[in-house]
Parts: sequence; structure tokens; C-alpha cells
Amino acid sequence: MKMRSLLSLAQSMVLCTVVLVFFSGCAVVGLTIPDEKRITLVYNQQVNGNFKDDPLTVDYSYSLARNKIVMSGYANYTNRMDSLDVRVLFLDVAGIVLKQVVVYSSGYRMDVDRRSNLEFAKTIDLPVGVVGISFATSGQPRRSHR
Repeated sequence: MKMRSLLSLAQSMVLCTVVLVFFSGCAVVGLTIPDEKRITLVYNQQVNGNFKDDPLTVDYSYSLARNKIVMSGYANYTNRMDSLDVRVLFLDVAGIVLKQVVVYSSGYRMDVDRRSNLEFAKTIDLPVGVVGISFATSGQPRRSHR
């Protein structure tokens, strides 16, 4: 009986971990982004800009066509990381995140020299009600490797 409940507990923990990892990409949806981190979308022209939120800076370019955004650019991240994802956040008029999309992912064991000029290019479907964007990162800090 005890073996069976231990197995069940272990299975439950594994299942919870898988679910948390799967849904961790959705954790930002619903949060409000401060005004100073919001970029208002401009239609009918090519837009170039720079976003800075230390330790992240993003030089970006985008154009909007119907319900899509064609975006490209370079991200720079000053902290040392084992892995890094750069996300574009799509915001409504109140600055609430409607959707997020990873535009750059380093994978694991990011090369120490690859913290700058992290190139990305994506075409993304826009969510209904979007009026702005922002950028965010997630990843694993660099561990000591010998």
C-alpha cells in the first residue's frame, strides 16, 4: 500500500512539473505593463525603434499588415545566462498583456560571447484589441562551469 501511494505521489509531482513548465510561457498574460515600458503600435509604415529595460535592450523594426506584425531586430542582454528567451508582449489600451511570443531563444548553454546582437525575425498574428507592444526576457542565470 505504501509503495503504491509513493508511486502515486511521484507521478503527481512529475505531472505538476510538466504542467508548470508547459504553462510557464503563459505566466505573463494578464499582467499590466508600466507606461514607460509600452510601445504604441503605428500602422501603415515601417517603424524602427529601441527598447531598453536593463539588462535588456532591443533594436527592432516592424510593419503591420491586416492582422499580422512582421518584426525583426537584435536583442542585447548584459547579464551572463545559461539560457535566454526574448519575448514580445502584445498589449491592450490599459497595458494588459494579451499575448506573448518568443522572438529569440538561445537554447541551453548559451555561448558567453552571444549576449549581443541576438537576431530575430518573426511574422506574428496580432490578438484582437492590441494597441501596443513591449519586450521581456526569461531564462536561467549562468552557473559556474569548470
